[in-house]
Amino acid sequence: MKACDRKKTLHEIEDITPEDIQRYYDPPATSLITAHQRLLEKPLEDFSTEDLRLMIGQESFLRCLVPLALERLAENPMIQGDYHPGDLLENLLRLPRGFWTDFPDLYYDFLGEVSGLAPVLRRLLQSIDEFERRAGEVALDH
Repeated sequence: MKACDRKKTLHEIEDITPEDIQRYYDPPATSLITAHQRLLEKPLEDFSTEDLRLMIGQESFLRCLVPLALERLAENPMIQGDYHPGDLLENLLRLPRGFWTDFPDLYYDFLGEVSGLAPVLRRLLQSIDEFERRAGEVALDH
């Protein structure tokens, strides 16, 4: 898979105009459309985590944006956009199977990230459960 030039905008890479985006949505002129249109003109290297979360959540320009998202997840799997810790990860987990089938290298990179995360999360959940049980005991002592 050829990497997208991070100095370019999605408009330059995909030859999509803001008007093209408007035609995909009904009803027109929502804040989502406005954000989508604005991001067409932003160089990929300047995308924030929230920008990635928003566009991936809309399943837009995945070929260019998923590699950027995977880099962020490698640094911090629970990185967050505007909603909650792990919201970028959550949007990647929701991508349709067809995307991963079309880009198996990205799939295996992502699988490596997710597979390593599951045992850590299980241990954390056990520790939280134990802490909550002890907290109840501490409250009874006072």
